[in-house]
Amino acid sequence: MATRGDYVLGTQDDAIARLGLQHQVWRPRMLDAWRRAGITRGSRVLDVGAGPGYATLDLADICPAARRSSRSSPK
Repeated sequence: MATRGDYVLGTQDDAIARLGLQHQVWRPRMLDAWRRAGITRGSRVLDVGAGPGYATLDLADICPAARRSSRSSPK
């Protein structure tokens, strides 16, 4: 089983900032892919392993009636 230190790219502020930058770079393509996949208002989606949640927030904007469930440290 992986431990907290096993994640190679890190989980500290610099890693979160890197993921935010990657999200901004790829966001237009992701939004287009979701649109082409038919994800619209009323769609049901599941985002697993969402990291800091940048894409999850975009999906929540597209599907405003979505419900949220999270557990940051599943056992």
